[in-house]
Amino acid sequence: ATSGAAASSPEASASAAAPAVPWLTEPEFAALVSNAAVGEREAWRDLALVWLLTPLDGEPCVATAALGVPCHKQRGTLALLRQLDRPALLPLYGAEGTPRFAQMLAVSDEGARLRLAGRTVQVSPQVLSTHWRGEFGVLWRSPPGYQAATSQAAARLEPAWLDAQLSRWVLAHAPTPRTVPNSLRTRVRAFQQAQGLEPDGQVGALTLMQLNRAVGVDEP
Repeated sequence: ATSGAAASSPEASASAAAPAVPWLTEPEFAALVSNAAVGEREAWRDLALVWLLTPLDGEPCVATAALGVPCHKQRGTLALLRQLDRPALLPLYGAEGTPRFAQMLAVSDEGARLRLAGRTVQVSPQVLSTHWRGEFGVLWRSPPGYQAATSQAAARLEPAWLDAQLSRWVLAHAPTPRTVPNSLRTRVRAFQQAQGLEPDGQVGALTLMQLNRAVGVDEP
């Protein structure tokens, strides 16, 4: 009777009904990449929908930046994407060399879960590497008063905000808060090192993303 009750429970029924997300072989992945969307603008717009940023008229990254959620693009590894812990868009390259776009939903040691060509699938790191060159794009929530870097000027950030956030992190997360020096740049380096980032003391987008996570800023 007990096992019958458990089998008919809503949790058990939902688990039984949930379809398994398939792991793709390299040929299956290649076929899906060839059918994926080409437009980068649409890929950013789809990523913005995850952040509930709608509607987005014109250039998506201009629109999201105006709402305090800039786009960020760079090269990296799956390990870095796992650290950042947020949805990302991945350009994937087929035989013709044109980038087609997937949305990365999750990443683990086993591989990545993607939304690609209208399907949710999983691929191992080895299979992903056949079409991914390490490029990715993410959104992140910028702090008050933040101005992104341009070709004419460096990024601008309010030191008082940064000081307050680092102080919160030191009190709540640093292994031995009393050993962290008072210098703002030294605290930035200590934070970067704790997050597995290059401890260069420069407060770039990746450092701010990790600081958002550490102090509980609302991000997907």
